[in-house]
Amino acid sequence: MLLSTFALSALLASTGLAAPARLVVGLNQSCGGFAGTGCTDGLTCVLDAFSTAGKCTPKASLGQVCGGTNNPACADNLSCSDKLKGVCKIKASDLGQTCGGFVGTGCNEGLTCVLDAFSSAGKCMTKSSLGQVCGGSSNAVCADGFSCSDKVKGVCKVKASDIGQTCGGFIGTGCKDGLTCVYDKFSTGGKCMAKVSLGQVCGGANNPACADGFSCSDNIKGVCKLEAAGLNQSCGGFVGKACESGLACVLDQFSTAGKCVANVGFGKTCGGVNNPACAEGFVCSDKTKGVCQK
Repeated sequence: MLLSTFALSALLASTGLAAPARLVVGLNQSCGGFAGTGCTDGLTCVLDAFSTAGKCTPKASLGQVCGGTNNPACADNLSCSDKLKGVCKIKASDLGQTCGGFVGTGCNEGLTCVLDAFSSAGKCMTKSSLGQVCGGSSNAVCADGFSCSDKVKGVCKVKASDIGQTCGGFIGTGCKDGLTCVYDKFSTGGKCMAKVSLGQVCGGANNPACADGFSCSDNIKGVCKLEAAGLNQSCGGFVGKACESGLACVLDQFSTAGKCVANVGFGKTCGGVNNPACAEGFVCSDKTKGVCQK
C-alpha cells in the first residue's frame, strides 16, 4: 500500500521515528506530484496543465510572467502583479525602507515614498492625515479621504465631495468646483448640488449658490441674476448686463453694448446712452446731452 508524504510522516511520528527529509530536485527535473517533490533554491515547480506534477524551472525575473501553478514564481526581492497570472515587479518596501531610486521601488499599501532632498530615492512613510504636512516629492501624500491644500507644500484637508455626496457636518466637508453644499433643514450637513443659473432659486443655507457670472438677488432666498459689471468691464448687450453701484453703462456708438464708467460730478457731460450718468446729488441738465448740476 502506498502512503502519501503526509501520511508517512504521521505514521513515523507515531512510532517515534524521524521523517525522511523532503526530496528536492534540480533544473528541469520532475517536481510536485504524489510525493510532493520540491525544487532546489532558485528554482520553482511549474505544474503541467491539469496535473499535480511539473518541472523545476528558474524563478522569473523582473517583467517576466508569473503567478498561479502553471507559471514560475518570482525571484527573491520581486513580487507578482497578480496571483493567477501577472508579471514580476520590484517588491514594495515597508515602513522606513528605501523606495524610489533607479528601479522605482514602491511602498506597501498605506505608505508613501518621501524622497530625500535633491535625490530620486527616499524612505517609505505613513500617509499624512488631517492637518498634517503634504505635497511635493519631499512630503508624504494624504491618506484616503483627504487631499492636499497645495501641490508643492500644504496640509491635508477633507477631500471635497462629488454631486449628491454628503457635505458640511462636524468636519465641514466641502464640495468640488462647480458644486455647492445645500444644507438639510435644521442640520449642519447636507448634499453637494450643482450651482444654479439665471432665474433659478438661490440664497441661504438651504438653497444652492449661483454659478459663476451670476449673483443672488437676496441673501436668504432669491433668484440668480447676472452679476453686475465693474469699472471698465462690458455691460449692456444681448443679456443687458448692468453695472455696479456708482457706475453707469456708457454704450458704444451704434451699439447696444458698452463699458461701465464712474458717475460724474458738477459741470461734467451727461445724458443719453453714450454719456455717463451724474453722481448722487447732481442731475443732468438734459436727458439727451447736458451737464451735471445741483
